[in-house]
Amino acid sequence: MRIVEKLLYGFGGLLALVLLFIILCHFKPELAKNLGETIQANAKETEELITEEKKEEDTFDVVMASDGLAVLPISKETYIVPTEDRLEIPSWAGERSGMTPINAQGTPITDEEAAKIPEQLGIGKDGKGLSFEKLMYPYYHMLDATGQALYRQIYANANAMIKDFAPVEAVSATLLKNAFMAVVNDHPELFWVNTAYQYKYAPTGRVAAIYLSFNKTAEDISLAKELFENAAEEILTEAEKQKSVHDKELYIHDTLVEQISYSASASMNQSAYSAMVLGKTVCAGYARAYQYLLQQLGIPCYYCTGYAGENHAWNIVKLEDAYYNVDVTWADTKPQNYLYFNGADVNYASDHIRKDLSVKLPACNGTLYRLCEVEYEKPEDIKQNTASKKEDTTSTKEEQKVVVLRTLEQTGFSYEDLIRSIEDYYADCSQQLVKTNNKTVTFKNVVKDDELWKDIMTSYEKGNYENAYMNRLLAEKHLSGAKLTVTGEMLADGSYLITHEVVLQ
Repeated sequence: MRIVEKLLYGFGGLLALVLLFIILCHFKPELAKNLGETIQANAKETEELITEEKKEEDTFDVVMASDGLAVLPISKETYIVPTEDRLEIPSWAGERSGMTPINAQGTPITDEEAAKIPEQLGIGKDGKGLSFEKLMYPYYHMLDATGQALYRQIYANANAMIKDFAPVEAVSATLLKNAFMAVVNDHPELFWVNTAYQYKYAPTGRVAAIYLSFNKTAEDISLAKELFENAAEEILTEAEKQKSVHDKELYIHDTLVEQISYSASASMNQSAYSAMVLGKTVCAGYARAYQYLLQQLGIPCYYCTGYAGENHAWNIVKLEDAYYNVDVTWADTKPQNYLYFNGADVNYASDHIRKDLSVKLPACNGTLYRLCEVEYEKPEDIKQNTASKKEDTTSTKEEQKVVVLRTLEQTGFSYEDLIRSIEDYYADCSQQLVKTNNKTVTFKNVVKDDELWKDIMTSYEKGNYENAYMNRLLAEKHLSGAKLTVTGEMLADGSYLITHEVVLQ
């Protein structure tokens, strides 16, 4: 009872104080105003503190999770990654690769050490004001705003030959790798920059310092640039005399094949310099040299990395109608071949797969210049060219043997006409036979690859085709039987042209 009585007295006292405060505020309004402002200020300060803490927390989360890549719209022009386990690498091309992926080595440091780095190293060149056209420099536009800021800084410092600097923005190791990859993929002219770098990072994961690596051309960069530009000028002078964009592209392709020898032991073989000045390189050097020369002519040409039995590099070129794949390295055979010159993704799907940022490059679906050179050599008949062009003074008749493969377009069909399943094949055969009243019929169709061609041949061997389409045809036309001859022709892109000769009885 006494506890309840004390609670009532306490509540009454509090109520009396509230009433007294109301009376005071009535006679002195400034008191209420001051109190309200104090409460509002305290609330705002608390809100700002919470916001700042949340901002720091969000920044940390973003840095730890972000890869610096922009969200690109998905369209019908998006590259579709083939299945790696179905690759069939030509025996002569299996060792003609040699692209070295980006190598990043990170070292952890303390927060105290990280705090000192901006003052010790500085940011070097920040790259502000630089711009990169999307059509010529696609990797820059794969990055988000933070990634682009870091790209500009890396490019500016590499161009100024500043090796060590602190990043202009808070970035993660993954974001740094993507930004660095974008720079070296877009700019073959930075031939002195190795495809490797080091960095230091704080306990939060935030990168504190970046250390670029330069090859030995940096020891006398003026001389190296002069040699590089002179070598390029000799090729470009003749290329500019060619009439069309395609002719220029072809001239540079053939010139590089003629002047360069594949060598896995070549010095600085990840650079365009090794190809154009030293004349010996691997796939990365071929591809960067081709990219640089076409860029100088204003032709969009991209450095594309992926897998082709080993880590490999080739190019994607934009011509009048669309994009095409070009593998200069695999053209450098004895004799030279054009099997991988201006191929579509469907032509490359059996032996090339894009990786890393190159997956985001445009799909190659061009038809106007697709595999348009007249002669194509069968891969297994090509002899690998391992000697220098200057040392190659003899060749045998066997080495010069070529097998001419027609392109899909040369047969009168197009990519859209390719039959992709045995059910569709049966339906096409039935349709072509039903629409004629002739007793002797010849018709053709094209199927997508060797695997489907073999399935069709098995079907004929086992007689499955009879129930699939032939018996129905005979019944509808009131015929007693048919004599059927089927032949297949392999085309340059791996598809098959099937010719049918049918005598109805």
